[in-house]
Order: sequence, then structure tokens, then C-alpha cells
Amino acid sequence: MAPATAFANCVTLGGVITCDATAPNPFTTIVGAGNSAAADNITVNVGTGAQVAVGDLNAISLRDNAVITIAGGGLVSATAVSTTGNFNTGGNAIEVNNNGTVTIEQGGQLLALGTQGSAEAVNFQGTGNVLTNNGLIDANNAVAIWSQNTSGLNTVINNETGIIEAGNGTTSTVIGGSGAGAARLHQQRHNSRQYQPRQRQ
Repeated sequence: MAPATAFANCVTLGGVITCDATAPNPFTTIVGAGNSAAADNITVNVGTGAQVAVGDLNAISLRDNAVITIAGGGLVSATAVSTTGNFNTGGNAIEVNNNGTVTIEQGGQLLALGTQGSAEAVNFQGTGNVLTNNGLIDANNAVAIWSQNTSGLNTVINNETGIIEAGNGTTSTVIGGSGAGAARLHQQRHNSRQYQPRQRQ
């Protein structure tokens, strides 16, 4: 068994990264290796009271078969300004490539707080991804959820307690995508504010 590697309040053991509320908290460095083989088949658990809160970079950046969970009381945020990010698509708070699973539990938060217009809260670089939201997904100056895929399907499940909003719920598009790729929304009730699927110009 590989030894555990400590990164402040985020600990890596094998293919599992666990972030908890022990000091120092928040964790202010990117979690994951982005667009590389080292970022395949990685699980990230952000526990209750834990915060992954970064500046002008991605907060969690993984490639294929990622499993990311933000527990109730957990928070992931990025305050991107101009970074290109690990996939050259901006300072997305969470980004995954293919066949990823992202779950935000009730009381969990995923926030894109920066001024960069291409820095989404969630960016699907590829296809076959499933996002299940029971908490809050918010983007201040970008689309909340974006699919880069030019073919295939990504799925967003927004359950009854889930809120997805952009521009503080008043001004911005919530879900968008590139090219002919599809994003399917399953919604328990109308709590995705300003839901207008669109493509970037």
C-alpha cells in the first residue's frame, strides 16, 4: 500500500483524496492533475466543514472516471480572473473529462466566484458525465454548468433541494454547451434559475 500523502487538510491515499475540516482549512491549492493520465480514476471527497477554496485556478481538475462528492456543509470554490486552467477552458471550479460522477449533497456548495466569463462552476470537457445536485451550484459571472463536448451526452440531475443559479439568479444562463453535444436535465422542481441552454458565440 502506498503511503498517505498529506496536503494540508486534503490527504491522498491511493486513488482517493479526502478533504476534511482539520486545520489548515480552507485548502487553497488545486486538487487533481487535470488533463493527464495521473488524473484518471480518482475519487475526491470534500467532507462536512471542509473547504477547497482557490484563487485564479481550478479547484478540482480531473480527467476520466472521476468521482467527486461535496458533503453537506462542504464547499468548493474558485475565484478565477484570467487563468487558462488545466484544460485551457478557464478557471472552472470543477472540471472532468469523460464518465465522471459529481455529487453535491444537501447543504454542500459549489461556487464560481471570479470575474472570468469562461470559468464555470462545473465544466464537462467530454461526455458520459453525471452531475447530481442536492445543494447549491452558483456562478457569479459565468454559466453555472458547461458542456465542452461536441458529441455525446452529459446528464444533470437537480433534486428537490438543489439550486442551480448564475448571476445571482437574475442575469446569466445556467446551463450551456458547445457544438452538437447534448446536456440532459432531470429536474424535480423548478429551482434552476434562468435555465436557458445555450452555446457560446
